[in-house]
Amino acid sequence: MYITLSIMPSLPTQNRRVVLAERPDRGPITEKTFKLENAKIGDLEDGQILVKVLYTSIVSPLTSI
Repeated sequence: MYITLSIMPSLPTQNRRVVLAERPDRGPITEKTFKLENAKIGDLEDGQILVKVLYTSIVSPLTSI
């Protein structure tokens, strides 16, 4: 069995990530709680792969743990 991978013509060099800027106290989470950052993606080494995440979610009941 063979798995066909679509090879991207050029690898991205930047990664956008959402970072926890401050731990929220009680009350609503505001836009100051998180910040959006751009980070450089380093060169891949032997045995590493680059994965593109299309969707992610947080399950509400798990946020109260």
